[in-house]
Parts: sequence; C-alpha cells; structure tokens
Amino acid sequence: MTDVKSMLKKMLKFSLVPVVSALLTVFVLPFVTRVFPDEEYGKINFFYSTANILVYVFLIGLDNAFIRYYYESDDTKQRKKLLSFALFTGLILNFAVFSFVTLFAGDPLSFRLFGEENKFVLIALSIFCGSQIAFRMLNLSARMEMNAFRYNIQNIIQILITRVSYCVVAVYSTRYTYSVWCMAISSLIFMAFYLWKQRRYFVFRHVIPSREMTKDLFKFGLPGMASCLALYLNSYVGKLVLTWSGNYGDTGVLAIATTLASIFTIIPSAFATFWSPFMYENYKEQQPMIKKTHNYVVFGALIIVIGIVAFQDILYLLLGEKYRVSQAYFMLIMINPIQNLINETTSYGISIVKKTYYNMIMTVIGVLLNLVSCFIFVPRFGAMGAAVGVAVSSVFLWISLTVIGQKFYSSITSPLKTLSGSFLIFILCVANSFVCDKLIPKIIVCLACLVLGLILYRKELSEMGGAVSNFFKKRRSLSQ
Repeated sequence: MTDVKSMLKKMLKFSLVPVVSALLTVFVLPFVTRVFPDEEYGKINFFYSTANILVYVFLIGLDNAFIRYYYESDDTKQRKKLLSFALFTGLILNFAVFSFVTLFAGDPLSFRLFGEENKFVLIALSIFCGSQIAFRMLNLSARMEMNAFRYNIQNIIQILITRVSYCVVAVYSTRYTYSVWCMAISSLIFMAFYLWKQRRYFVFRHVIPSREMTKDLFKFGLPGMASCLALYLNSYVGKLVLTWSGNYGDTGVLAIATTLASIFTIIPSAFATFWSPFMYENYKEQQPMIKKTHNYVVFGALIIVIGIVAFQDILYLLLGEKYRVSQAYFMLIMINPIQNLINETTSYGISIVKKTYYNMIMTVIGVLLNLVSCFIFVPRFGAMGAAVGVAVSSVFLWISLTVIGQKFYSSITSPLKTLSGSFLIFILCVANSFVCDKLIPKIIVCLACLVLGLILYRKELSEMGGAVSNFFKKRRSLSQ
C-alpha cells in the first residue's frame, strides 16, 4: 500500500534533475545575458525550442503511448518492442522530413526561421532533434522502471548539452551558428554512447507490434501528442510571431524570461516525472490520497507564486540590464508551468479512460487562442504581447482540461476550494504586471493573497504542522 511518505521518497529520487537544471540556469544566465547579444541568443533559443517541438511531432505520440501501455503487460520483450518502435519511428521521420525539406526548401526555410539562407543550420537542427528523440525515449524508459540513477545521469548530461555547451563557443564567437553546431555535435556523441550502452533495452528485429497493439498505440498517442506540445507551443508561438516580424531582440528577451521561469520548476518537474507512472499504477486504489495531494499541490503553487512575486527584484539581478524589461510580463509566462503542475492532479481522467482526443481538441484551441492573441498584441506591445498570448492559452487549458478530466476521474475534494486557490494565483500573476516596480503595492498584494491562502488551506496547513511535529517527536524519542 503506497502511502504519502513512500510517495515523497520516490519523488525526491527524481528531484536531482530539476535541481541541477535550476542551479545551472542560475549559473549560466548572468553570463549569457551579459555576453550574448539578444538577437543571437534569440536565434539560439529558437533553434532549441524548434527542436523540442519537432521531437514530439516526430514521435507522433508514441512516447505517451509507451507510458500508458507500459504497465499493461509484464512481458519484458513487449516493453522493449514498445520502446524500440517509438524510437525508430521518431528517428526515421526526423531523417525523412529534414532530408526532403533541406533538399527542396532549405534556403527559404532557413531564411524564414533564422534570417539567413543557410541549409547547414537545418542539418544541425536535424542532428540535434534526432539526438533529443533518443534521449526522450531513454529517459522515459528509466522513469517507467523507476531507475532514478539512470534517469538522473542521462538528464544531467542532456541539460549540460542544451544549457551549457553553447556557452563554451562564446570564447571564440557569439554568433549563433557556432553555438547550435556545438549543441548538435555534442548531443550526437552522447546519444550514440547511451544507445550503445543501453542496447539491451531494445529489440532490432520484428520491431513493429501486432496490428491490434499498433492501432491502440496510435489511437492513444496521436491525440495525446497535442497535450505534450502544449507546454512548448505556448512559449514557441510568441517566439515564432516575433521571429516572423524580424524582431530577434525581443525573441531573445522573451526567451530569457522563459528560461528564468524554468528555475521554479524544480518541484513541478520532479512531481510530474514521478506522478505519471504513479497515477497509471495506483489511480484505482489510491483515490483519497490523490485528492489530498491535489490540495497540497494547489496550496504549494500559491506559496511559490507569492514568493516569486515578492522577491523577483533580487531574482532579476541575475540578468544583464537589457534583459530586465521582461520583469513586467514574467509572471504571465509563469502561468504556463503553474497550469501544467495543477493539471497534473486534475486532468489525468482523460488519459485513464483513453480519450486523449479531448487533449488534442483543447490544446489546438489553446494554441489558436495564443496565436490570435499574439497577432493582436505583438505588433503593438512586442514581447509583452507574446506573454499575454501565453497567459490566455494557459488559463484556457487550465480550466478546460480540469473540467473534462474531472468528468472521467474525480481528484478534487472541493471545487470551490480549487477555484479560489487558482483564482488567487491568477490574480497574483496579472497584478505583477502593474506592481512589479512598486514595492508597497506589491507587498500589499502578496500579503493579502497569503492571508487568504492560509485561511483557505488551513486544514492542509494544520496537517503539515502535525506531520512536522510528529517527525521531531520521533526523532527525539529515538535519540533518548
């Protein structure tokens, strides 16, 4: 029987990756924002963001299907076949699409994406994308086996490649082409090494599952692909619109704000990494604990947001001066990871009943709302307009996926309580745009939301206090 204590222990095992990611971000951001011109960094980040989008497109949802069907069978060979089928499908699609595009539309596409005709950048993008596909499946394999050591090592190497490697090239040049090729080559080397090292996890003959299983995989995976794209598309759409307008400077500033927001995904990332296999394995037996966990997640998200709003001035000292203009819309971007965290505890009903087309429909609508918002606000407000698009889309997904998810699987004890806690988070994120440079109003807003939150979640606060008190009582009794 899984209890809260054992759940927390498992979650902590997967916490190393987000902690390392956050620490590296804190270490790298001061260097990046003071060395790289905003236009060059905008192109580097756009390269990375494009690859992340294409990873999920080329895997066509088979990564999600691998997670969903992993526990359907105890057959090791069947699990290897699912992993191999997803990996080889993604790599083949990546090679085929990029080969065609580079040969027949390389110059105009590279000009559209990076402001210059350069087919070699598309080749670098294909190499980097293929490597990230392999890392994605290797990491999922480690997650599903609950192999925290393998998962942590692979992810830390991946983070070093994507967050640090391109900085080394700055010693020679800050031009984006050198940076993206450094990322592509280093990721290719480590991908080849880990695929060879973990070849026992794959099958190389009769890779395609049975016709019935293949049908089930695509039926589940294709619609589910849209939900995984949501996190990236919400930030990508704004960058794309800014890029199309030739505003690479604002793209760079927006990218830095998004990267800064990623520092605060330590708990959300660790939670999500553990939560998906936990939900699929325990949703039938552990519903009361899942409901309790939801309340703690919303309360925790509220406390995190209050802390960020209150101390963001200190946080922004990390950035170079030309990047600090993003402070006015930083919290609008933060709505996206907060929404993803809370939806982890509210929307799993959609996946449990295998009706992932709801995810697809809602995500498409959300991305369209983002795109329309960007086209309306970006020409007038630049990166701020792109942040508004992220916020509009995130709020829509927050509400729609929660409502639909609860229809199929109840994980909320009190809808009014969840609505109130979520509303306080939303108010804080929006109010920040108006009070971020005004100390007294900012303190008033934070204190008001804190008091209301403590009243709203007084039961959870009391339970936390009791757990801490019992912990120290046990420690004292053991020491005596």
